[in-house]
Amino acid sequence: MNFSASLLHWSFAVAVLLGSSAVTHAQSNPGPMSIDDFSANQGWVFQTDLTKADSLEDLDGCLSVADNAANFVAADFDPATFNPRDYAIPLGDDASKPSNFRVGNQGVIQFHSTDRLELLYKRYLSGFKAEKK
Repeated sequence: MNFSASLLHWSFAVAVLLGSSAVTHAQSNPGPMSIDDFSANQGWVFQTDLTKADSLEDLDGCLSVADNAANFVAADFDPATFNPRDYAIPLGDDASKPSNFRVGNQGVIQFHSTDRLELLYKRYLSGFKAEKK
C-alpha cells in the first residue's frame, strides 16, 4: 500500500469513533466536520484492557510526521488529546479490517476499517442534517 493509500485508509480508519462528541461538535459548529477531522476524532477506540495486547505492535516510539517533533510516547498517551495525524502509524494493508496496536502499558487502540469509518461518517452526516431541520 503506498503512502497516499495508507493515509486515505488512516483518514477513513480514524474517522469513526466518538459519535456522541460528533453530535456535540455539530451542534456547536455551523457545518459538519470534514472526513479527515472526523477520522482523527472518531476513527479509533481506546481501551485500557491489556489482555489481548501481547501480540500487538506497540505504538511507543512511532515516528512523528512533523520535522523535529517528538515521537509517540505511550507513557504520555491521553485519549482526550491524541491526534493520530501527528504520527506515522503503520496501519495494515487491508483497509477492510481494523488495525490494532498496543499503547505501552496504557491499553490498546483500534483504528476502524474503511467500511466502518464510512458508515460512521454517513451516520454522523445524517445526524447533522437532522439537527439542522
